[in-house]
Amino acid sequence: MSLARLFSGTLAIALLFSLSALAADEAPATQFKIGVVDLKQVFDAYQKQKDQYADLRTKRDSMQKPIDELSAQITADKKTYDEGKDKMEAEARRMLEEKIESNVTKYKAEYDRAQQDIDRQEKKLMRDLFEEIYLAIQEVGAQGNYHLVFESGDNASVMPGRPGGLLYHSTTLNMTQKVTEHLNGKYKPK
Repeated sequence: MSLARLFSGTLAIALLFSLSALAADEAPATQFKIGVVDLKQVFDAYQKQKDQYADLRTKRDSMQKPIDELSAQITADKKTYDEGKDKMEAEARRMLEEKIESNVTKYKAEYDRAQQDIDRQEKKLMRDLFEEIYLAIQEVGAQGNYHLVFESGDNASVMPGRPGGLLYHSTTLNMTQKVTEHLNGKYKPK
């Protein structure tokens, strides 16, 4: 090995030690603050979510009322048909059959339309709520000088009882309550 190579290797090692010594002097900059958040707990405890889902249930119930009335009418007409079809004239029987078929078609269309409307509204609601939750996590993380925030909790949609991406964390890292309080503190019901 040549002397120049040995010297440059020694210089590189000395440079590394001096850089690590500088980094040691700046210990707070190299320490990381890590937090974990259980998104399901935050979602479930978010008052806005509770209020908006109550509103969505009210809309669903109001959309369901005419569908239920149509269903009752179909049931009543079928009962009338079943009980009296042998005594009915052919024209009256045919008209009642057509009425039942028409109402069944109308029922299916109304039910599908209402279901699609509620599904669309729920999807938008979920998207909007999770955008707010993620923003709150960023705000709490920035206010608390967190460097990394991980998701914790069960990933029930994939496999019930199975943890999400984080297999273990100390409870001291849990910032779920801080995020929930931050969200609920910002929320002003209408």
